[in-house]
Amino acid sequence: MAPLRQLEQKLTRLRWYRWSVAAGGSLCALGIALLWSLLFLAALDISFQLPVSQRVVTIGIVAVVAAGLVWKRVAAGVSWPADQQTTALLVERNHRLDTDLVAALQFQASGLDARLGSPRLRQSVIERAAKLAESLDFFQGIGAGALPARATTLSLTLAATVGLALAFPAHAEVFWKRLALGSEHYPSRVQLDQVLVNGAVVLTRESPTFGPGPAKCAEGRPIELLVRCSGLRPVQGDLTVRSGGQEVQLPLPKLSPRDRLQRLRRAEEALRRDPPDLPAAAYLAKLDCAEAAELLQQEQPDTIAAATALAERLAQGETALDSDVDWYAAELPRHGADLRYDLRIGDAWTEEGRIEVLALPTIALHAVAMAPEYAGLGEVAMSQGARQLRVLEGSRVDLSIECLNHKPLESAWAMLMRDGETPQRVPLVMDGERWRLPAEGTPLWQVRERIQFSLHVLDEDGLELPTPITGQIQMRPDRPPSGSATVLHRVVLPQATPRLSIRAADDFGLRELRLRLLVEHPQQAIETAAPGVDAGNEPPATEPPASPSASGTSETLIPIRRFVDGENSPLPLELEHPLSLAPLQLAKGDRVKITLEIVDNQRRDPASDQPSQGNVFRADPLVLEVSDEAGVLAAVSETDEQSERKLNELIQQQLGIGDSE
Repeated sequence: MAPLRQLEQKLTRLRWYRWSVAAGGSLCALGIALLWSLLFLAALDISFQLPVSQRVVTIGIVAVVAAGLVWKRVAAGVSWPADQQTTALLVERNHRLDTDLVAALQFQASGLDARLGSPRLRQSVIERAAKLAESLDFFQGIGAGALPARATTLSLTLAATVGLALAFPAHAEVFWKRLALGSEHYPSRVQLDQVLVNGAVVLTRESPTFGPGPAKCAEGRPIELLVRCSGLRPVQGDLTVRSGGQEVQLPLPKLSPRDRLQRLRRAEEALRRDPPDLPAAAYLAKLDCAEAAELLQQEQPDTIAAATALAERLAQGETALDSDVDWYAAELPRHGADLRYDLRIGDAWTEEGRIEVLALPTIALHAVAMAPEYAGLGEVAMSQGARQLRVLEGSRVDLSIECLNHKPLESAWAMLMRDGETPQRVPLVMDGERWRLPAEGTPLWQVRERIQFSLHVLDEDGLELPTPITGQIQMRPDRPPSGSATVLHRVVLPQATPRLSIRAADDFGLRELRLRLLVEHPQQAIETAAPGVDAGNEPPATEPPASPSASGTSETLIPIRRFVDGENSPLPLELEHPLSLAPLQLAKGDRVKITLEIVDNQRRDPASDQPSQGNVFRADPLVLEVSDEAGVLAAVSETDEQSERKLNELIQQQLGIGDSE
């Protein structure tokens, strides 16, 4: 069957040619659809700045429509080429031949099958077809179809696409990234240099995306949004704020030069406060005096240099402001829930940003006063919600705070202020669920005067209390003891034992009662004992011996009663004490000045193990005149006469005698 080899080869070439033309046309149609789809998407995206969700939907719709338009053509082009008999029929139709070519192919394929007729007839048909194949132009009437037109259209579309990409490379680059669902923005005449939320930078021109970074703010506090723009700068922008299901449109006006200078003046005023408000000053100066803001935000703030920079900038006035940039400002409504926002200024806009509204730490103050042990008061706690505590002098005060909403705290500290002194900063230490102020080494270890305090905290989100917890500790002084001593007769014998009526009182307790005796010898100086005097002639000393002095006086200290620690005596204390004058070796004419000394139980240092010295009260002294029996009787008689006279005067006043006179 070799005679039909040439026929088969020509038919095979024709088959593949027709398939190539169809496939090329289909691929051109696919390329045209793809390029036109890209151009349509680019025009739509550049015009309307489609968000990601809309881009996904638009890309899907365009892809479906384009696929539907080219599907049939693409499917026809990529299908397997037609078989040889179908191709032979096409050649016969183009050359208006009988079916010799098809019959020859069929006879050759059937072999020696007798059912197809005489072998000589089949052989004759095959030979005639082979001769015919040598002279026929198999490609007669076979054209390129739609391939040239589609190729031309594809070339023009591709050239236009490449030309646009070369003319607007930035737009082309952004379009490819946005086609991959990126958040890049097309170049705009308005340049967004910075976006700040409460002073924190959330977006810059160098940011990899155009979505503001997350910001945090405290609930209930105002939120200020600032935008720094260059290039074309319109008068106002638009701000959209969303919370829950609500959406609010807010204006974003441009700050005038006067407004910007006013912020610098407010920053200068914040530095002049006592103490300076460094965070507020740095925040206000950040817009137009960045060097001052940096100086104030250092670990060791340089307030002098910052104040100098602000003063110089204000002295220059509006000329000191950067005329190539403008600031836009808006205050967001206060919310207790998270916020979402986006802004648009001219043809520049941002993706949606998020502001997380954080709960402030809720702090409860606990204060416990430990009174000195001698007072027996134990612990005294400050009532809930109170900010003042009155404690006994010398008490130790323990301050602690507790976060009621269980928000972790990074640090806590107290500022302790005494009248006329510099405030002392004392860090609090964590103790379980509370932060405690270590009292040792601070004025709270022993309260000796009024102390004002303020408590500050910093939580894990960097938030502080809206206002520090302030209060004061008032000192209640431990009053000194008081008392008196009286005696019935002021003229006594040298060997007498007068009875003293003693009354003693104190706030919390007594330590000791004693008498201080000062003996005056007006007649003679006190003689020292001469050598050789028989000690047996001296009277027995039942009281401490007197201490003589060269001036004719001697002093003696006589204890009455000493109270041990923990002994509780009813106050005021009243008692009778017999005072023996015999050991004093008195003589007629001597005078004895008796002073009652009362020592209370106050301990100056509660942590000390040393005995308490206490406060000493000295009552008005009693003066006893030493005389003989005649002198004592005369004094008693005089006392009786005075008593009788006073009694008669009292009776007459009661009866009204002598009123008429």
